[in-house]
Amino acid sequence: MVLVCLVGCALVALRWTWLMEGWPGVGLDVSTGGEQLLGEQSPIEHEWTQFVHYGARYLMRMVRDTEGVRGRFIYNLYESGTFKESSYNVLRHAGAVFAMASYIQWVPRHHSTGMVVQLDELTEKTAQAVDYLKTAFLKPLTDSNTTGVKALAMWDEPSLITEKTNARRRCAKLGGAGLGLVALTSFEAIRPETTRLHDFTLVAEFIKFMQRDDGSFDSKYCDTFGMDDSVVSLFYPGEASLGMVQLYELTKRREYLRVALRGMMYLATIRAESTSVERDHWALLATEKLLKHLHVLRVKDEGEVRQRLLYHGDQIVQSLILKTEDMLRKTRMMNATGNPPMPSRGRTTPTATHLEGLMAAMSFSQKINELEIRENAYVSARFLVASQIRHVDESNMRHGGIPAAVGLEDTKSKAIRIDYVQHAICGVMRAIDAGIPLLETI
Repeated sequence: MVLVCLVGCALVALRWTWLMEGWPGVGLDVSTGGEQLLGEQSPIEHEWTQFVHYGARYLMRMVRDTEGVRGRFIYNLYESGTFKESSYNVLRHAGAVFAMASYIQWVPRHHSTGMVVQLDELTEKTAQAVDYLKTAFLKPLTDSNTTGVKALAMWDEPSLITEKTNARRRCAKLGGAGLGLVALTSFEAIRPETTRLHDFTLVAEFIKFMQRDDGSFDSKYCDTFGMDDSVVSLFYPGEASLGMVQLYELTKRREYLRVALRGMMYLATIRAESTSVERDHWALLATEKLLKHLHVLRVKDEGEVRQRLLYHGDQIVQSLILKTEDMLRKTRMMNATGNPPMPSRGRTTPTATHLEGLMAAMSFSQKINELEIRENAYVSARFLVASQIRHVDESNMRHGGIPAAVGLEDTKSKAIRIDYVQHAICGVMRAIDAGIPLLETI
């Protein structure tokens, strides 16, 4: 028994040795004209922090300043440096605003580690993106299909409906309202009263309007015929629930918290008997915040409700870990010396959303070993950091961006979309705060 224990401990030590030392050749070209101040950070933590700074600056550069589209993002940026908009997704606009607002609140704790962003400029650019979100997308529901409900929704953009798609109906998505709330409430923490309380209330009314009696949601509402049940989105319920929890945090109105609880409890119920659940990182983000405020609702059998939410969260975490480990097994993780290289190829955004979900779950997961979460978070973050595009000329438009995939040669894989950067920097910010780079402290 003692021998088994000693061997096991040695293997664990060996495993963490290569994780702490990292992969050779991962150090990125940071051409800043001089060595950055590391302070008390480890080299890996400094590298990750630089990654976040450059990603935030990329999003800032993507905010357009042209009359008529001021506050709108350059949505896709191709390897050639050109961009073309055949469609514009309001959810991804809102998600990018959320990432920028999160960075503004995060950066004071990390400003001495090679800051490359002018925070005042970034805040102004975020304010422009917030204003565009509201003026371009936030519109009332039509009375003909809502039985008198007064609400605001984030509508699809009609100006980009091409001749090929001109038969498409103008619709408002549940996820648009959810992420709209996430973005707007996040910026309120930076500039209070940027958005009127009345507008927040009306967006919440839309989400309540979309919720069914059993706690589930309709995904889409169209202006010509009402609810469209032909589309069921995996992420919309979590996005809507997270938005409502954040609106509760702003207003302290418990009715918003109840909507979120009903939404999460519905997912927990329908997934309870499943051996493999969807990798729903937005549900983990919503659950993390919901659990902090659950006591406010004084629900009957609160202990049982809490346990069901926790079990659902652990189900999702297990799915994330299995997917991440599967990705790692398909790469060259070990060579003859036992020092693994970086994965040679992979998709960035699934990796980033997995990282976001794992970081949210660290605060509440019961059945998943924390060391296992940290290990998967570590390799995910290192892959993302290595995927960031760096140029010697930092004025290059693509500098700091995240491509769709690494190791693939097709044009789409090399394109940068704003949500690729959004998810990546949000995940790595949380990983830094959770001490993931400092594996020696575990």
